[in-house]
Amino acid sequence: MQWTEPAVSFLWFESQRGAGSATDRPSVIRHRTMSYRRETQHDGWPRWLREHRAELTACGLPSEAYKTEMDWFLFLDHGYVQSTERHISDWWSINTLAPDHAERLREFLAREYGDRYPDLLRSLQSLAAGSAG
Repeated sequence: MQWTEPAVSFLWFESQRGAGSATDRPSVIRHRTMSYRRETQHDGWPRWLREHRAELTACGLPSEAYKTEMDWFLFLDHGYVQSTERHISDWWSINTLAPDHAERLREFLAREYGDRYPDLLRSLQSLAAGSAG
């Protein structure tokens, strides 16, 4: 949770004598309130990406693979980067990775996700060993 800036609230009260009296003026009470801002669901992706962007780049991934959270999960599910701007034959795929990049990406994914993407991990293992997956 994060602190938000203190807010100033004004509370208006009528006097005990009732409204309409010539000497009747509303009272103003100022007080500062602190509140917590809950982390939204969307705060997680930008934070995760800030923490891992350098590693993803070092693994040889193009930025299109993690442009959005949806792009990232599509990549994890399929092993390639879909594009509306390129023909399917020009889509980036893990098959273009050098063996050292494939191994580094496999280690990263195993560390981050365990065995949730076994097909991708198996393909990366094959690529790291030097054979086509």
